Amino acid sequence: MPKIFVQIASYRDPELKPTILDCISKAQYPENLSFGICWQNGPEERHLEEFLNSLPRTRIIDIPFFESNGLCWARNHIQKLWEGEEYTLQIDSHHRFVQNWDTEMLKMLEQTGSNKPILTSYAGMYSPQNNQLLNHEPYKMVADKFTESGTILFYPHSIPNWQDLTKPEPARFVSGHFFFTLGKHCEEYKYDPNLYFAGDEISLSIRSYTLGYDLFHPHKLLIWHEYTREGRTKHWTDFDQKAKEDRKINKTWWEMDLESKRRLRHLLKEEDNNIDLGEYGLGNVRSHRDYEVYAGIDFKNKTLDFSTTKGTPPSII
Repeated sequence: MPKIFVQIASYRDPELKPTILDCISKAQYPENLSFGICWQNGPEERHLEEFLNSLPRTRIIDIPFFESNGLCWARNHIQKLWEGEEYTLQIDSHHRFVQNWDTEMLKMLEQTGSNKPILTSYAGMYSPQNNQLLNHEPYKMVADKFTESGTILFYPHSIPNWQDLTKPEPARFVSGHFFFTLGKHCEEYKYDPNLYFAGDEISLSIRSYTLGYDLFHPHKLLIWHEYTREGRTKHWTDFDQKAKEDRKINKTWWEMDLESKRRLRHLLKEEDNNIDLGEYGLGNVRSHRDYEVYAGIDFKNKTLDFSTTKGTPPSII
């Protein structure tokens, strides 16, 4: 059984411990899991320190929350903890898992027939209050519209006739809160630490695709996610004007977000901002235009094909 590196970025999240415990208990081969965790915490979360340090095969970046620079910054740090595991799973810190999720995901990767597959989607929904799984149909990730800042809004849509499917179906986009792929993705796709939050997923999608990865949605539900953000402090709540005036932070969340979106628009070729993206640019296996054709997007004009907004599976090219 191959090794799986589980990447978790956690910001002051009370669901971190239940997520890890469920991940381990539902794996068929928990001894083959290793964890990379960027634990962005405050005094209220320090009680988790003993638990986290007791976990085998776990590498932890312990960060006081006011030193955090956002989601992609945290995920960039986690990637550096990869130690050659054959596969990697990226999740948030608020998830639940199907039984034997590890062997199910490996089986689905093989079913794709791709040499560089990414299994990804928006996960199902669960409620932490009663640990209840709220749905059992798999979702696909569908683009709704462009925002004024140049990012794209995505929503989960149920996969029609999923009960009749026998293997994963092609996908246009990659979800930041759930993807499973080859471990070398940690090296080939380096998270841009200068991206803040919005834009993570379209960057993840186009860059992975141009690096030669093929994108797929699982045809069965494998993982659940808590979408409401209730019961946990958000980064943008802490990083406000008062925190800056008190000299706890250097930049507010919206200052980081403005710089991030300008960088993203340059990556997507929506505008030329004279930015050198360096190792955080597109791959060279496929082109920017290849992805536009595949995903049904015109970035310059900020338009989406009808098939894209409808969620029709793309043709693999």
